[in-house]
Amino acid sequence: MAGKKYDVKSLALADEGRRRIAWADERMPVLRRVREEFARDKPLRGLKVSACLHVTTETANLMRTLRDGGADVALCGSNPLSTQDDAAASLVRDQKIPVYAVCGEDRNRYYAHLRAALDRHPQVTLDDGADLVTLLHTEYAVQAPEVMASMEETTTGVIRLRAMERDAALKIPVIGPILNKAAIARYARTLSTMFAAGVPLVEALDSVAGATGNIVYENAVIKMRDEVSTGQRLQRAMENTGLFPNMVNQMIAVGEESGSLDEMSGKVATFYEAEVDNAVDAMSSLLEPMIMVILGVLVGSLVIAMYLPIFKLGSVV
Repeated sequence: MAGKKYDVKSLALADEGRRRIAWADERMPVLRRVREEFARDKPLRGLKVSACLHVTTETANLMRTLRDGGADVALCGSNPLSTQDDAAASLVRDQKIPVYAVCGEDRNRYYAHLRAALDRHPQVTLDDGADLVTLLHTEYAVQAPEVMASMEETTTGVIRLRAMERDAALKIPVIGPILNKAAIARYARTLSTMFAAGVPLVEALDSVAGATGNIVYENAVIKMRDEVSTGQRLQRAMENTGLFPNMVNQMIAVGEESGSLDEMSGKVATFYEAEVDNAVDAMSSLLEPMIMVILGVLVGSLVIAMYLPIFKLGSVV
């Protein structure tokens, strides 16, 4: 699949796909309005987006909208049984959008299509079931730092992502690092407060562990507490976990040596709280146009679901 610009069943199906995509577009007024604004303002200019979604006429209009917003988009199927081959063919022939999806494809071809989407080095991913993100964290882990954000539309996918987050395995920037920075900020803030109140370090670490809000950091702090109780320096115990950046370890070391652990911990907390706030603001500004598009697709899909049975009934009568 490497180097292949698309992989669909047959471009001969494109005429039927174009007709059905246009029919769906007429019943997706919100998305159509968003696409008009995107075509004018280009809020996604230069952004590489790879989507792993059900390849349908509704998704086709979503891809058109992202493309008109300036994004460099590619689409692969999230379910081999749901792919509408005519819609896929029309996207390739009429919209010049790379599509990798064939109805009924086997497992090998399915994963070849996922790899083709990731070979484009996306900065944003859209996922349905988290297969694309999972592959990004395994075979394509070297590309994870290139990804700015990922959107998941299913409960199943969210469960998989939460499991990765609990294991500190979620490496996608803006999402994974935010969670880590938030845990460090809570760790440092609670440690500063407890130590300033005169609570002994070992006892303080008991409270700090639960305050991190992250099972990985909680277990690490409990292990740190056990090491500190045997005479180990806090800075050394933190280094042994491999979870804390060098800057944090060095500031804690300065605090221990100067007798100002509460002050140094407070500075660490203030720094990471600001980092989390800035990252969340940046993510919000990036995802706002994407969320508008997703909402447009949802509204259009509901309209089609309501009217399609009526049209079918009319054709029967």
